[in-house]
Amino acid sequence: MFVLWDKITEHTTTTTTTTTTTTTTTTTTTTTTTTTTTTTTTILTTILLLLLLLLLLLLLLLLLLLLLLLLLLLLLLLLLLLLLLLLLLLLLLLLLLLLLLLLLLLLLLLLLLLLLLLLLLLLLQLLLLLLLLLLLLLLLLLLLLLLLPLLLVLLLVLLLLLLLLLLLLLLLLLLLLLLLLLLPLLLPLLLLLLQLL
Repeated sequence: MFVLWDKITEHTTTTTTTTTTTTTTTTTTTTTTTTTTTTTTTILTTILLLLLLLLLLLLLLLLLLLLLLLLLLLLLLLLLLLLLLLLLLLLLLLLLLLLLLLLLLLLLLLLLLLLLLLLLLLLLQLLLLLLLLLLLLLLLLLLLLLLLPLLLVLLLVLLLLLLLLLLLLLLLLLLLLLLLLLLPLLLPLLLLLLQLL
């Protein structure tokens, strides 16, 4: 009995030692696996961080490009506005110049009309004076005819004077006719300029 009991106890002790050795080996394997998993996780996190940094840099670059494009667009708009303002100023200047030219033409036409009217008045006055002179000469001729036997020489002189006066009258009449012909040509021009203004 004692011998059997000793054998059983020896057998149980050997089995316990084998189980302890197997447990130690499993613990070592688990520690090694945990270390490998921690290293892989650190590597993955670093890669992810690097990727995030790259994405952030790309976003910043895109934002900078957008800002540059916006600045360029603003500059182009400003240039276009300046060009439009310059064109408007040029158009205004041209319109002012045209108005000034029209006003000058109107003034010139008015001056011409005034000069023509003054010339007409002068010609009328001259005609009146010539008519008065003719009347006087006719009176003198009548007197001379009455005093014909005594004043033959004076009569000849008076006749010459009459001829000269008639020539002058003809010239004045021609001038009057020319002025009257010029007046209807100048009046429509004046009316056209007034309508343009």
